[in-house]
Amino acid sequence: MSEGHAPALRIDVDFRIGLHRAVPRMAERLAAHNMLATFFLTTQLNGGRPWLRKVVRPGYLKRWLHIGAWRLLGRLGAWGELLGMSGGGDSDVLLGSTIARLLALGHEVGVHGFDHEWWVDEVWHSEPERLAQEVARAYDVMARVTGETQYAWASPGWRSRDDVLQLLATRGVPYLADCWGRAPFQTLLRDGTLLEMPHLPVTVPSAEAMTGRSDRVTATAIAVVCGSSSGQLCCLHDYYEGLLQPGLLDAIIAALEQAGLSTQTLATAATALPGGRVMPRGRLARQSLPGFAGAVSVQEDV
Repeated sequence: MSEGHAPALRIDVDFRIGLHRAVPRMAERLAAHNMLATFFLTTQLNGGRPWLRKVVRPGYLKRWLHIGAWRLLGRLGAWGELLGMSGGGDSDVLLGSTIARLLALGHEVGVHGFDHEWWVDEVWHSEPERLAQEVARAYDVMARVTGETQYAWASPGWRSRDDVLQLLATRGVPYLADCWGRAPFQTLLRDGTLLEMPHLPVTVPSAEAMTGRSDRVTATAIAVVCGSSSGQLCCLHDYYEGLLQPGLLDAIIAALEQAGLSTQTLATAATALPGGRVMPRGRLARQSLPGFAGAVSVQEDV
């Protein structure tokens, strides 16, 4: 199969416990099967009180009860680590060593915000200046830890806005990855500005939305969509496929291999796309998705 037809894989890392416990295993398992991914890392690793306030809200509580998070985290003895109070040592050391290992394995590293929970809660109504500060804080951490700032960005919770996309374009990100959709496109902002870098939306149904099915059935469904056409992008998570359902990652790898598929980073997928103004154009809209609380950004045709 041509590299251009390989599905892109992103793994969103929302929690310190995921960075510490899930990411190393996920990265190693993928690399062992010659599969690569883009790991989008949250950079604020200390403190979890905003998360605790969030998950007792009805929508989030229902979601986390549905996927069995409470029981498993208790069994892991991971509550303190989830809240950023223990585990993994110094935050900069943990982040830096994880990034180094990911890059050594051939994976791509990107930024998944600074304070993940703040972004999810506030992005729709926050002042542009506050969002710009949050973006800057995330990249400042990466600069401090790695000495580099040229990383792609994926907004926490798949929630973004036109002014965020414009800010990212000004920063020179190589591509955008801020929404769900059907295929790669170029973003047309509502003021008429066309952002020429490709926007790579998540296109493959989330395993989390298929809770209750066996790992094999879920993995097969994901592989079928991944192989249906070029431009497919699958999104996994540290807390779900990495911690709550660790056997699911192996099932997905097996299903992809059975279908003759490998995975590639978003950076590789982006470079294979046509340049110039020949890609489809789309805008950001908002829509609720099965299995998740609240609306997310989605691709809208223009």
